[in-house]
Amino acid sequence: MLACVFVAVNSEGRAFVYREIGESNLPISAAAGCVLDATERDENGKAKEEFYLTLAPPDLWNRSQETGRSKANIFSESGLTLTKSNNDREAGWLAIKELLRLDANGEPRLQIFSTCRGLIKDLPALIRDERRPTDCATEPHEITHGPDALRYFSVFWWRPGEEADRSRRTVWTPDMWEDYYNASESGKEYLIRKYGKPK
Repeated sequence: MLACVFVAVNSEGRAFVYREIGESNLPISAAAGCVLDATERDENGKAKEEFYLTLAPPDLWNRSQETGRSKANIFSESGLTLTKSNNDREAGWLAIKELLRLDANGEPRLQIFSTCRGLIKDLPALIRDERRPTDCATEPHEITHGPDALRYFSVFWWRPGEEADRSRRTVWTPDMWEDYYNASESGKEYLIRKYGKPK
């Protein structure tokens, strides 16, 4: 099952899920093509959207005993390079909860557009795992794909360990400085949490 969510993040660290794909029974090359084809393009066929990365679960890097190749390799050969996310399920659901929690302005840091009907339907339909109350059950399986895709983004994006390390210092690029100068006060705080204090 191919489940993909497209997420835009603004300079204040707010995430917006604006597009989704849910297709079953696709070969990997066709799944990669499906994601690439969903990218908005201009009249000349040039992509109008610029993607920072495409996250995927770690098991896609497991090599097949028959071919010695991984699914991630096949995706890459098909034009879609993947970045490994974290498969810690409980941390992922916690990250989603944190991003959906309202801030001091009464706004969540994660918003899902009405165009993502599958995710809007499936996310609240998830059932708590009876043996692990901080996890969601993997059944009914058909409703877990979209929420899992969101979980891979959320656990990658929300890093509580980095938030605690405010003393970390890094060399900022010109793009980082531009984001900082154009951000609100809360946005500036977010960027320092994300990148570390500039040297």
